[in-house]
Amino acid sequence: STCSIISCCFSKGSRVGKGDQDFFRICQGLCAKEANFAASIFPALIFYLLDSEARDICQENSGVRDIIMSNIAIGSPTSEMNSVISGCFSRMLCPNSNLQVAPQAIAVILNTLELLRAITEHRFLTSPEHAKNKATSAQKKNSSLSKKRRSRNASETANVDSFAPSPEWRGFPYGVVLRVSGLDVANACFKAKRYYSALYYSEMSMQNLIGSGTFFEDVADDSSLKHHLATVRDISGFGVL
Repeated sequence: STCSIISCCFSKGSRVGKGDQDFFRICQGLCAKEANFAASIFPALIFYLLDSEARDICQENSGVRDIIMSNIAIGSPTSEMNSVISGCFSRMLCPNSNLQVAPQAIAVILNTLELLRAITEHRFLTSPEHAKNKATSAQKKNSSLSKKRRSRNASETANVDSFAPSPEWRGFPYGVVLRVSGLDVANACFKAKRYYSALYYSEMSMQNLIGSGTFFEDVADDSSLKHHLATVRDISGFGVL
């Protein structure tokens, strides 16, 4: 499949952006002879194809979250490339699919998703666009007042009121880029004996679905779970569009 993708996407007249095309063309022959080599460069190939699509441009009045997501994005969530690859991966990962997919192919897909997630997470955590809460200084000033001059209830009320309301939940700000089901990815990780990854993606999926950061804690306490109004049904990291 790696050879086919290279041949299709990097042939003459291809609309894929220029850059590392020569590298992948050179690798095509070796991919045909060495399956392990083809599997190794497949994640990089998918990343290149997705990142070759132009990112969505933020509006002038966009908030910090939208600006950060635009800067860390790999391609666009509405691009044809993203749609095609997401559809292919979803069909191969879906446990109810009639496709007979080899374990080696599933392993390559999981490696690809892990690479995309690691890149977006790293970009998010190291983004220079992060801004401190505007009420931080005021909150610190309030907390420094003597406890003798205010009651505990008054202190808690002042601290809470100093913060702006929480923004609407729109899902994780980073993810696997492709619009695939987190539960399907977790199930594939479990079958591949990647147990830590299975827990990670299952939690990410449920956090997106219920809009909470304490899914496992709520389950352990038998707390009632409610779907959030802005439900995110994938783990792409693009959230609610």
